[in-house]
Amino acid sequence: MSINSKIRKYVKEWCRGKEDHVKSCPICRRVIEKIEGCNHIECLCGVHICWACLAAFAFGEDCYDHMRAVHQTII
Repeated sequence: MSINSKIRKYVKEWCRGKEDHVKSCPICRRVIEKIEGCNHIECLCGVHICWACLAAFAFGEDCYDHMRAVHQTII
């Protein structure tokens, strides 16, 4: 088993049971964990994400505008 396969397997096992706080970036698929705070997440790839629906945006302000319009909150 390659090191990449081992890492993927470990990450899958780690994510199990954490569906409320762990999601994947809709652009680069990196695993993101959110424990608390605002629903605006910025991934390491630079995309801004709405945690509630995983919509992706180039700019943070666009993400906040989306959250206010669609989800009526930013928290």
